[in-house]
Amino acid sequence: MSDISPLIPRQPVPPLSVPLAGGGKFDLATESPENFTLVAFYRGLHCPQCRKQLTVLEEKLPEFDKRGVSVVAISADDKERGERTKTEWSLPRLRI
Repeated sequence: MSDISPLIPRQPVPPLSVPLAGGGKFDLATESPENFTLVAFYRGLHCPQCRKQLTVLEEKLPEFDKRGVSVVAISADDKERGERTKTEWSLPRLRI
């Protein structure tokens, strides 16, 4: 048996709270976007494919903003690697 339960639209989801590169904290429970929050999970600093995908996501942030969507990208990297990802991949607006 698994402790995993399915996510149901318009119902509360499990807690998700993580520190952000550059300071601050992302807490899904306190997010209040106009429409919804996009949580993108990526493998980490070592992944060249993730770099491409997050670069495209960064470029599209103004379009997400227009549509009332907040965006955050999360990996299992530690704080130092998260900071490096933000800097080395040139992601000034994307929350990492």
